[in-house]
Amino acid sequence: MFRHSLLTRTMAVRMDTLATDDDLVEFLHALCERCAELTAAAEIGIALNDRRGVLRATASSTSRMPVLELFEIQCDEGPSVECVARGTPIESTQLSDETLTRWPRFHRAAVAAGFRQVLALPLRLRDDTIGAVSVFGAQALPAADLAFAQAVADIANIAILRERAVHDPQLVVDQFEGALKSRIVIEQAKGVLAQQHRIPVEEAFNLLRAQSRSHNRRITEVALSIVTGQPPDLHNLTA
Repeated sequence: MFRHSLLTRTMAVRMDTLATDDDLVEFLHALCERCAELTAAAEIGIALNDRRGVLRATASSTSRMPVLELFEIQCDEGPSVECVARGTPIESTQLSDETLTRWPRFHRAAVAAGFRQVLALPLRLRDDTIGAVSVFGAQALPAADLAFAQAVADIANIAILRERAVHDPQLVVDQFEGALKSRIVIEQAKGVLAQQHRIPVEEAFNLLRAQSRSHNRRITEVALSIVTGQPPDLHNLTA
C-alpha cells in the first residue's frame, strides 16, 4: 500500500504540470523509472500507436528497453505487439519453450538480454487499444508487483485521457504524434551527449533533463539545439 501511495502522490504532482507533448514524454519516462525503482521488475516500457496505427516505443525505465521493444515491433511478435493486437493483458509469462514457439525471435532476444519473465498491459482510449505497458523481469515477479504494474498502466491511462482529451479524441492522436516525434529528437540528443562527454546513455538523458529544468526550457527544444549543433552551455552540469 505504501508503494501505491508513493507512486500515486508522485505522479499526481507531475500530472498537474503536463502541458506540452514533451511533458507527456517526460511523464511517461518518469512513470517507467518510478515503477522499476519500486518493484522487482528489471525494465518497464511504454509503446503507443502513432496516427497510422503503427506501434512505437515511447518511454522506458532505461535506454536498454527501447532496443528490445523496437526489435519486438520490427519482428511483429512479442508481448506488447500481442497485447495491443488482442486488446487484452498478456499475463505474467515465463520465457520458456512455449514462448519460444509463440514468439521465437523475440524470445531469443529477450533471453539473450537476461530477461526471464514478461508481462504486457493494454492502454486504452475508450474502446480502442492505443498502446501497452511492458514489464520485463530477470525472474518471476511477486503478485504484489503484478498488481503494482497494473496501477502504473492505470496512471498512464489517466495521463493520456486527461479531461480535455476525453472530449477531443483527435487531440489525443495529435499529442501522441508530437510525443513520438519529440522522442526521436530526444534519443538523437542523448546519443550526441553520450558521445561528446563519453558517458552512458542514461547519464546523457539525465544531463538533458537537468539542462531543460535549470533553464526552464522544453526538453525537446534543448534536444533539438544539441542535435543541430547549437547546444546550450553544459559545463556546469558535467563538472
